[in-house]
Amino acid sequence: MRDPSMSNFRNWAFGATIMALILLGPIIAFLILIGAEMLADVLTLAGAPAVGAMAAGVIGWVLVLKYRPQARGLPLGAEGD
Repeated sequence: MRDPSMSNFRNWAFGATIMALILLGPIIAFLILIGAEMLADVLTLAGAPAVGAMAAGVIGWVLVLKYRPQARGLPLGAEGD
């Protein structure tokens, strides 16, 4: 007897999408890094070294805030209850 959890096309499509993202994750991260470096180089060539360093810092800060793990304690918004 077949497993009913994988008999649906939507389940197969979702699984294939997750696997593709897992396999392409390092490539996507590398392309984002190249884009950030290109942006910093363009700003430096334009004659604004301080702005280039600041742009690189802002890009790094946004990425850190976006991908940091959440605390496993209280749910969001439950601090003041």
